[in-house]
Amino acid sequence: EQAVKNGFFPTRIEDSSFGSYLVLDEEKNRVGIFNPKDEEEYATRNPSRIGWLQKMFRLCCPRRGCILANQAYLSEVGASIVDECLDLKIVPKTKVAYLASPTFNYSSAEKRKAEQQREHISGVNLPNKVGSLQCVVEGFQPCTFWLK
Repeated sequence: EQAVKNGFFPTRIEDSSFGSYLVLDEEKNRVGIFNPKDEEEYATRNPSRIGWLQKMFRLCCPRRGCILANQAYLSEVGASIVDECLDLKIVPKTKVAYLASPTFNYSSAEKRKAEQQREHISGVNLPNKVGSLQCVVEGFQPCTFWLK
């Protein structure tokens, strides 16, 4: 969170079917993954074309009933809490976070409003987004690494 506040903005993970962002620290080390609530799989601000198709065709192709729109970030945090309580050590530490970054998928109205306010009041930025911030696991390799 501190890195984002210091101007080290997250970058979107292109392979994701929703808005997931890689968070780096000041030394460019991967420290976390931020998943904004409004950019989840079936959410309104999902930047992925796959997500757009899922929204358009969900009437004829029902989605998984166990995943509620705009609630997946809470499931990630809940899994982390349960993992910690049971001392399983299989879920990376995850918490609810509020971050703002120009790399996130904001509506044009939100961007325009922030720009207009910035003209009159210095230091006004884009609004924070709520979502899950999950720590990166050391030594982790994506599944594509193992499937090669």
